[in-house]
Amino acid sequence: MDPTITISGLTTGDTTTRVSARPFASVAVTDSIPNDLVSATISFAAADGMLSDPGLSAGVVNAGTVTYALAATTPSALQAELRGLVFKAATQGAPAGTPVSTTFDLTVSDVTRLTPVATPTLVATLSDGVNHPYSLATDAAGDVFVGNFGDEVRVFFGYLYQNSNIEKFSPTGALVATMSSGVNYPEALATDAAGDVFVANNVNSTVEEFDASGTLVATLSNGIYRPTALVTDAVGDVFIANDSDSAYPHQQGNTVEEFNASGALVATISNGVFYPTALAIDAVGDLFVLNSGNDTVEEFNTSGALVTTLSDGINYPDALTIDAAGDVFVADYETSMIEKFNASGARVAEISWEVGVSAPSALATDAAGDLFVANYGNNTVEEFNASGALVATLSSGVNKPTSLAIDGAGDLFVANFSGSTIEEFKIGHPTSASVTSTNTVIPASIADDFTGNGTSDILFQNSSSGLVSEWLMSNGSFSSGAVLGPAAGYNVVGTGDFNGDGTSDILFRNASSGALVDWTMNNGAISGGKGVATPEAGYSVAGVGRFNSGATSEILFQNASTGDVVDWTMNNGTVASANYIGAAAAGYAIVDVGDFNGDGTSDILFENSATGDISDWIMNNDAVVAAHYVGTASAGYDIVGVGDFNGDGTDDILFQSQSTGAVIDWTLDNGVQSSDRYLGAVAGYDVVGVGAYTGRGASDILLQNGSGQIGEWMMSNNVVAFSQLVSTPILGWNIF
Repeated sequence: MDPTITISGLTTGDTTTRVSARPFASVAVTDSIPNDLVSATISFAAADGMLSDPGLSAGVVNAGTVTYALAATTPSALQAELRGLVFKAATQGAPAGTPVSTTFDLTVSDVTRLTPVATPTLVATLSDGVNHPYSLATDAAGDVFVGNFGDEVRVFFGYLYQNSNIEKFSPTGALVATMSSGVNYPEALATDAAGDVFVANNVNSTVEEFDASGTLVATLSNGIYRPTALVTDAVGDVFIANDSDSAYPHQQGNTVEEFNASGALVATISNGVFYPTALAIDAVGDLFVLNSGNDTVEEFNTSGALVTTLSDGINYPDALTIDAAGDVFVADYETSMIEKFNASGARVAEISWEVGVSAPSALATDAAGDLFVANYGNNTVEEFNASGALVATLSSGVNKPTSLAIDGAGDLFVANFSGSTIEEFKIGHPTSASVTSTNTVIPASIADDFTGNGTSDILFQNSSSGLVSEWLMSNGSFSSGAVLGPAAGYNVVGTGDFNGDGTSDILFRNASSGALVDWTMNNGAISGGKGVATPEAGYSVAGVGRFNSGATSEILFQNASTGDVVDWTMNNGTVASANYIGAAAAGYAIVDVGDFNGDGTSDILFENSATGDISDWIMNNDAVVAAHYVGTASAGYDIVGVGDFNGDGTDDILFQSQSTGAVIDWTLDNGVQSSDRYLGAVAGYDVVGVGAYTGRGASDILLQNGSGQIGEWMMSNNVVAFSQLVSTPILGWNIF
């Protein structure tokens, strides 16, 4: 068996209007072995978009399917990484604002044992006090119980054993309890859900019950004679197989007694029972009794009625087990054969001495359906897969194995009678879990994208004439330029998608009246223009963003005197509503807008010019849902932009030193600073813009020197991956 991996919390059929989505934001990854290593693969098919995170390489999907792999880590760490992944709908194949449907297939796999090993790994040897161990059991907590026959004493007819006891080992292998009261030749052990252990004392004809602390709490004796096997069921009843007196086989024994959780004898099963030496219970609660005296296995239902007798091929049976599918395995000690019966009682397979089976004394199956055979005759334990093929032979430390047990983590324990040790082996099988989710995301309009191709362009306005022009960008390089038109008396104050067509439009303010107008853009040209409205006196445009889940940009204002903040929700280029958001603390002014928690909604960034303190308002549905102190800017450093410089779906803050030109960024996580990084400095160049100039996901940085020459830093995972010169505009043209 391997760990059981569970993935939960992934929403299927999730339709959102967010510009970016965290498809695994609520996912939970659990593993039955908490410190086991797991890995993940994520495949997604989208018309257009990419999955981003610092741990992933960035890539844009224009069509088809892309698969990412996340390296091996613990389940909890993998869960955290998955929750941080962001799907960002780029706009390479469809206009921004067009819904993009993405289907994610997430597979989490166990990597510690992805490939079954030729020999399962020996991970521990228990020997503290172990003395001729004959029986084993494990409980739900992972404890291991060992039934020791005790000291070996040679007599004229063979050997006797004395000082029998039961030892309890913790999951870490520490001896935590020794039980000896009433214990004498413990031939079988069984545990219940409460952690109590039951001991079949063959010589005493009793079954002792010890609680989890090792205290004797009950002795069962009613109807018990030389017990050889035990099993407990889901309700806490214990079944006890009674051997027969060899001299008087039909006068006593040859029964299975059922005691309830209170210790009362509630049933006796005897139909066909003859020298019973092994018991097992299947998933529906039916009891199977191995009869060594008549070479049969009998199945009794929960009412105690005989329903099936298995006998085909059985000869001198000694051990019995049932797998999760209901298949029954019977070990024939004398003939060194293993018989397999399906849940209907038909014999379907046989494993023989030809593949190493030799005097099989114990059987066990794991959750993967593999069968383990303890071979007393050749000091091995063999592992067979569900098809009956031999996949491993265990021999390290194995010496006259008499019992097998598998714990909840899937580890195999072997009782070595002659070696007086318990060997623990780690077993390996491929294990994985997979879930699928469908998300529909409305992609963001890329800042300053005047053609709707998913790439930011560069906007200029002439300081003298008011003329407006553009440089259209392609893969970080100048593609073409054009003068858009005159705007005398008007200054560019923002760009955004005010009509929801996926293309950035241009917002102007009249220098005298304060009236706002916009130019609607289409494929890099003006397709229309209209007056928007005139804000109240004292209010200035402070930014453009999406402060709700709508598909159009909104206009943000702040009153310089009162600090009050409002936004205008836009519809097809006109004001649909005005929303009062709140009042900023005294001395704080809006310096930029960005998505600082990765939820697809724009948030608001403030700075106190006197102290350098920086804070943000996290927005949702045009309201503040959280406010954070982000940090204090170093003396001499100005905020020069915000952007997603590591491709994780969250905008970061960009600073530049007034004196040295050094550029640094603050990486944000859920609205607060998580780290900072020095990016570089170019003498004489100032940061003049941030945008998706390459269209590859992460924001890039635009710089300009005193002579007007424009250069670009292409960013990847918070570092400058490449730098290049773009071009030099004509004197008098200023970048917006």
